[in-house]
Amino acid sequence: MYVVVLTSFGIRTLNGGFSWLHGLSILTFITVTVGLAAAMKRNIPPHKSFMLGSYFGVLGAFIGVIAVPERRIPQMALHDLPCCRFGWQRWY
Repeated sequence: MYVVVLTSFGIRTLNGGFSWLHGLSILTFITVTVGLAAAMKRNIPPHKSFMLGSYFGVLGAFIGVIAVPERRIPQMALHDLPCCRFGWQRWY
């Protein structure tokens, strides 16, 4: 989760700025950190709550990205599957 959160800041909007999704990345970083700290203190109920919250938050973000058909990711998945599978990007 830390790798995904930190690499998300390398993705910018078309004008080079950050979007509201980066705010969710910060929230995810905080919840994973608090959940990890709770686990290290052997305080399992808060650990479970924070980890489930992080999981369902990421799942909700994934569904939000897939649910909007005009976005680039669903379009690539439908029309350019080999590009998605191997991580190649067309520049056109």
